[in-house]
Amino acid sequence: MYTVAGSKVIVTTQSMSIANKIGTVEAIVLGGLDEVFFGELFKQCAFGSSKPEEHPELVGIWRSIAWKLKGLPLATKTMGNLLGPNLNPHHWRSILKSEE
Repeated sequence: MYTVAGSKVIVTTQSMSIANKIGTVEAIVLGGLDEVFFGELFKQCAFGSSKPEEHPELVGIWRSIAWKLKGLPLATKTMGNLLGPNLNPHHWRSILKSEE
């Protein structure tokens, strides 16, 4: 790997043992988003300009999906973008079941 004097490489991992083996500084541990920011991120990704209140059944399904995502921003954005184009409860339920 080519590096320039003073350059830095950032490694992301869920494994503390890997972080400790390859890291040269103390690892920074990031948690998930808190419930408010988590909900806002999902609403923006999944509902776009639609209002969640117009789809009460989807909000219930979303809560089930959200529990599985554990506040992780990338997972939330990915899932929101996957669900967003199709605001159909049947589609959302099928995604939920595929995660089980």
